[in-house]
Amino acid sequence: MSALYILQCDNIHMFLQLCLKLFPMDEDAPKSNSIILIGSQSLVRAGKAIEITNKIIIDRAKTFYDAGIIKLENKDFSGAIQDFNLAIEYDPFFADSYFRRAEAKWPLDLKGVMEDYNNAIMYGPNNASYYHMRGNLKDINRDLLGAIQDYSKAIEIDPYLKYVSGQLTIDGEFSTTYAERARTKRSLQDYTGAIEDYNKAIELLPNYSHYYSDRGDVKNSYQDYLGAILDYTKAIEINPNYSEYYLNRAEVKNSIKDHKGAINDLDKLIGNCGIDLGHEDIVIREAYYLRGPTKSMLGDYEGAVEDYNQLLKYDLPKPYESLCNRGIAKVNLKDYAGAIDDFNKSIELKPDYKRALEELEITKNKLKT
Repeated sequence: MSALYILQCDNIHMFLQLCLKLFPMDEDAPKSNSIILIGSQSLVRAGKAIEITNKIIIDRAKTFYDAGIIKLENKDFSGAIQDFNLAIEYDPFFADSYFRRAEAKWPLDLKGVMEDYNNAIMYGPNNASYYHMRGNLKDINRDLLGAIQDYSKAIEIDPYLKYVSGQLTIDGEFSTTYAERARTKRSLQDYTGAIEDYNKAIELLPNYSHYYSDRGDVKNSYQDYLGAILDYTKAIEINPNYSEYYLNRAEVKNSIKDHKGAINDLDKLIGNCGIDLGHEDIVIREAYYLRGPTKSMLGDYEGAVEDYNQLLKYDLPKPYESLCNRGIAKVNLKDYAGAIDDFNKSIELKPDYKRALEELEITKNKLKT
């Protein structure tokens, strides 16, 4: 930064006084509180003072910035914020200090994060990462159109941006701006635009399995089931240990009545306990939830009952539904007593559950005949 830095300061008088303090004039020079400096020698001295003082200020800002980065990496977010505050105090035009302070503030002060992103963009308007991350935050705040505008600006600046953030992107891995914009477009049901962006994201990261899975989700949304299956299959080919891909493909296979194919995927999911997903219990629960009725559709009622037994070990949002479904499977096995017990348990949990009430009445009538 050049000596012209002082022209951007709010208090030029204070800045010049600091310069004169660091580089005092000769004792016989005129004494004045004015910013007017008399004589060419004084002007040269003041110019040199300004230049060196600018460097001192910028160097000090960078020192605090570097300290903040280290604390940020060590997850000392409070300490990082303090260092970035000092960096900004020394150099209020240091765009990356605002950007990194925003990361330290996440997620406890989202309003402050947005303010910092705004300032980073004000002082660094050609940095694609700033727009990318502000787009993430706008997406989280459900300002979807604003998010798309920021993503589009980031792509305009750097269409090849691959950004890494453990806070705002998938699993702390790479994320491209195209993929972020694709997710937002999907939320707006702009499926065509989402597919186009995922295509671009895959061009940039062709071995990133999540993008194929995400594109498969979009295709599933507008009932391109065969296209979705192809994308889930590609995701599994790249990362065969990621359980959610099997669950998604099984759901789509059920949609096209490939129930045996769905069972095959769910068997692989449930049988593979070494999956690399942090919430595997939830995924396995969903697998049992899906495999039970799928087995019933194939006439494997014993297998369905076994799956419902496993499913009911979990904390379910609607356990009365699974109890009722197990009861129906037991009816098909002619275990009427067990079925009635399940229907009664279902009704105990939800007295107005119409399906269980009806199935209970039907089963009781079968015992009378």
